[in-house]
Amino acid sequence: MELAQQGVGGTTAMQIVCADAPFLSSPPVTEEKNVGFALPPRGDHFKAYQYLTGRGVCDEVLAFCFHTGRVYGTNRKTAEREYTNCVFVGFDESGNPAHAGLRGTQGFFRGNVTGSDKRHPFCIPAEKEGASTLELYESPIDAMSDASLRIRRGEAWREQHYLSLDGLSMLPIENFLKSHPGVTHLRICTDNDKAGREHAARLEEEYTARGYWVESCIPHGAKDYNELLQKKLARERGTER
Repeated sequence: MELAQQGVGGTTAMQIVCADAPFLSSPPVTEEKNVGFALPPRGDHFKAYQYLTGRGVCDEVLAFCFHTGRVYGTNRKTAEREYTNCVFVGFDESGNPAHAGLRGTQGFFRGNVTGSDKRHPFCIPAEKEGASTLELYESPIDAMSDASLRIRRGEAWREQHYLSLDGLSMLPIENFLKSHPGVTHLRICTDNDKAGREHAARLEEEYTARGYWVESCIPHGAKDYNELLQKKLARERGTER
């Protein structure tokens, strides 16, 4: 697929091909304190960027994530071939990398780097630290997809926090709320499948009882927010099946 078809402008696409776009530089290096945890080495940022644009994630979201070290590419070699993975980095309260999720740019590989702290998965923070809304997703790509949908609707996209649950874990929510006492509003954006709906119901009951304003925002007409985004893009292109 041509980059222009993925919504990347000519100038930006040329910068990416030349590997000099500012958001494709290496993420900031910070002290990594988790025993047994280390970020994978930086690798092919271009393939990671191309994969995520192919999933429909918009340039503005990717620019922020690459700039801040939340996303980058890494390479993994086997005897047969070389693979590129997207790395989704979560930071602890001190700004140190604490969690790294992996997603293959080919096939269906996904997993976490050994030693990742499940309290600190991928998160896009609100522009204002005291933002009152926290949105909960099963994966980083779903969070980035919903942010992209907001941008396509012409809405401000960083008025809320976006938190990946690394699946359906409660640990990231509890940890985030502890360190962000200004959050009063939870939007549950889990997948539209049996596990996602059941988990959303549990979260709604739990946090409503604790005094939070809770909204169930499971995507209608799609399995998850990335599929919702891709369907919107297909409609705009006139290629939806």
